[in-house]
Amino acid sequence: MTLTENVPVPVRQISPGTNGPPRLVGLDVVRSCAIILVLVAHTLPGADRFVPISVVAGFAAVLGVDIFFALSGFLIGGIILREKTMGPAKFLIRRWFRTIPLFWACPRLSS
Repeated sequence: MTLTENVPVPVRQISPGTNGPPRLVGLDVVRSCAIILVLVAHTLPGADRFVPISVVAGFAAVLGVDIFFALSGFLIGGIILREKTMGPAKFLIRRWFRTIPLFWACPRLSS
């Protein structure tokens, strides 16, 4: 058997989540790259003093945020389409209980 025989090539990798539906691994990789772009842009040394570094940092931040928001919209749209029986009120309540605790905890932990 050679290396190229009978080797299945996955079209997309899906990993089972601990709670809920399976996750697309590629989307997690794209999301982590977007987060890294934003973190690099905010921690780049000399970005406030050297114009070329500032331009690169600004581009990285904008690109990372754009990718993250586009991906979030895609994922939330998939949740809405997958759970057709859930009305908008139930969806918003679930998002609220998932978001608001972190919204209040992060400033308190960082101060």
